[in-house]
Amino acid sequence: MTSDALYSFQDVVAFLSPSLGEERSQELVRAALTSLGIADDTFPLSIALRVLESVGRTPGVAGTVARFALARLTLVSAKSSLNHEKRTSPSHPAASHEAVPPSGQLVSRTELTALLAPTLGDEKSDEVVLDELRRAGYPRDTLTSAQALGILDSLGTAEGLVGVAARFAKMRMAARATKV
Repeated sequence: MTSDALYSFQDVVAFLSPSLGEERSQELVRAALTSLGIADDTFPLSIALRVLESVGRTPGVAGTVARFALARLTLVSAKSSLNHEKRTSPSHPAASHEAVPPSGQLVSRTELTALLAPTLGDEKSDEVVLDELRRAGYPRDTLTSAQALGILDSLGTAEGLVGVAARFAKMRMAARATKV
């Protein structure tokens, strides 16, 4: 998914439909395309981003889901561009590594909860993290980075806002690890 990739109406709908449902997602994307004056069936990344930005201004869950989708698409396209540059640049040998915290790094429950809190709120974030820690049999307060990623992976399979928030939190955790 590079900046020259083409996206269809259904591609953009697919970013929203796991949380909003197919029909509601189609309705929102169709309205955004119409308001932007886009009549084509396929369009470049820049238009897909504008559609998600437009839907992101919708109040409530739909807007939140669209903002997460926008962040995911932006991150994926940026990562794809970086990988393309690394593969085509002779000064950067291709490296295959995933951006995750070092395995010895510890992550507190508070840190894990804080990654979810902007979307779910402090109370709900702590509740879902504690439930998942109990289910997985992990310690309550301090986790290894692998355990923390496992918790976010597991929460990321949930439907609705919890799943979306967890998938986004995992990306933020990985991004934060690359800065360390």
